[in-house]
Amino acid sequence: MDSPLVRSGLTYEDLLRLGQHGRRYEIFDGELFESPVPTLPHQRTAQRLARAFEEGVRDGSRVLASEVDVVLAPATVARPDLLLVLADHLNILGEAGNMVRGAPDLILEILSPATVRLDRVIKMDAYARYSVPEYWLVDGAAKLIEIFRLDRHAQLYRLTETCHPDGRAGTPLVPGLAVEVGRLFA
Repeated sequence: MDSPLVRSGLTYEDLLRLGQHGRRYEIFDGELFESPVPTLPHQRTAQRLARAFEEGVRDGSRVLASEVDVVLAPATVARPDLLLVLADHLNILGEAGNMVRGAPDLILEILSPATVRLDRVIKMDAYARYSVPEYWLVDGAAKLIEIFRLDRHAQLYRLTETCHPDGRAGTPLVPGLAVEVGRLFA
């Protein structure tokens, strides 16, 4: 379901009171969204991506998975599939390691039929407004990765690369990273 459940001025504190209870809730501009629990192929792809990022990171930067709240503003809280916080920005990590307060350096979302509009429109807009420098969309059905980089002047993302199964995905943020796209969906 990628439509809001409630249209009111919800905040991160409201989300904490609500709890997750086996569901995945996020708030964008005060509206509550529920995403389905990730499927097994989705989870497998997320694990492979996390492993590739972990292998590429060598400087103390942190790779975090989907159980992390990213508080971009009091009324905008996301739970991305994967995120990267560079070593120079670790001060945005919460003490317990289960939340980020501010914009990570890279956010990655794995598309599913139920979340396409949420990932491609609502989240993309929010991540750009809150200055997340890089946004990856991973499409298992099409077997590709789209890499968007923030145009800070326009405050929107520009598609900089589409990585197909015979190629690799990488980022200047992690020079050692090379995600073999074909192996990701094998």
